[in-house]
Amino acid sequence: MTGGVQIVKGAVNEVRKDKIVLNDGSELDYGILVWATGVGPTPFISSLPFQLHNGRIDQSASLNAHAPDGTMLEDVFAIGDCAANPDEPLPALAQVAEQQGAYVAAQINSQMSGKPLEKPFLYRHLGSMASLTTGHAVMELGDLKSTEHLSVKGLLSWFAWRSAYLTKLGSWRARLNAMANWTTSLLLGRDISRW
Repeated sequence: MTGGVQIVKGAVNEVRKDKIVLNDGSELDYGILVWATGVGPTPFISSLPFQLHNGRIDQSASLNAHAPDGTMLEDVFAIGDCAANPDEPLPALAQVAEQQGAYVAAQINSQMSGKPLEKPFLYRHLGSMASLTTGHAVMELGDLKSTEHLSVKGLLSWFAWRSAYLTKLGSWRARLNAMANWTTSLLLGRDISRW
């Protein structure tokens, strides 16, 4: 590929001066390498008195945390990036934390009514989106494990990403502020100066 952005799914095994070697042995040439990896667990999370899995709070199928001795804590839940279920690893995405939060809210409400939920947490992947630059984005909708998913790139994906972003903001004021910021940046460019 000569120029542009190429999106490749794979695990990096080695980075060389002019190429990246993936775990499957394939090689990718590059001119400029920008390495952006996920963030690890914070020292605060790692210091908490819970059983940990790779520095994250070990969670059960019902998102309960475990004590250091492995006992499941009925009234303590761990969700989002600070938690991990070693049996069912999930990606560190906002949609995972959002679905886990809704499940825990339902679990707490059920416990308060005296009828705790019997079903474990089940993550449903809705898709992934990434904005690359103004007018360009990539989007995959649906479960990638099935043959029924949609991959789209370009302007349509960019509008979809912006629309999804706006729907997640909590108030109309926040939505209007975001749209005003986007419009100002589009017309005048981003202000990257520091005072």
